[in-house]
Amino acid sequence: MPPIDGWEADARLVRSCGRRSPRSRSSAGSKRCCSPAARRSASPGRPEASIPHCAPLRFSARARAFDIAHEQIDHWLVHPGGRRIIENVQSALDLSNEQTAISWQALADHGNIGTPSIFYVLDETIRSREPATGERGLMVTIGPGVTLGLMLLGW
Repeated sequence: MPPIDGWEADARLVRSCGRRSPRSRSSAGSKRCCSPAARRSASPGRPEASIPHCAPLRFSARARAFDIAHEQIDHWLVHPGGRRIIENVQSALDLSNEQTAISWQALADHGNIGTPSIFYVLDETIRSREPATGERGLMVTIGPGVTLGLMLLGW
């Protein structure tokens, strides 16, 4: 693949998953992936309200499918969709300030431009942290209607 903007895009998507909260807009066909507390608090206008309930469950259930433990993730790429989203994901997944620093910077530099804002985090992770061959990253995305997604990346 040719370089993009001067850097070699050598990250690869290993696995991904995503689910929409059952109480969110257009949730027909979605499965109950969250706790009862998350379902009660979920609303399309407040996606951050479900994160404390869904994120640990989501990581735990999907990490088994990914065959990876929390401590085996080298790079955490958290959707910079607003202060409360970053704070709640950080808390729910027990991430340090250093692990979410790039997400905070992307939010400060670009604001919340929706789902595509995760690509600012990916770009800066590659540029500043220079992931080595064999390292892993977990991209945590929050989309419209309280859609939570995980993408396991490998370098």
